Amino acid sequence: MFATIPEQLVRITALLETQNKLLASQTDQIGTLTTEVDQLKMQISGEQSESAKKDEIIRKLELELEQARS
Repeated sequence: MFATIPEQLVRITALLETQNKLLASQTDQIGTLTTEVDQLKMQISGEQSESAKKDEIIRKLELELEQARS
């Protein structure tokens, strides 16, 4: 049989509350993942910076070696 309007409203309200909780949980998860991605980006950026510094040192040493040989 058909539910009464108040029963339908109670059911709809319960569904909306459940959906709201799920969305809040997903929002928290997205926030956590965003933070992790930002940390990884910073780590990669730092590693690239270190790598660039090492490359520059190697270039300088190679130039010094060439100059010493000539």
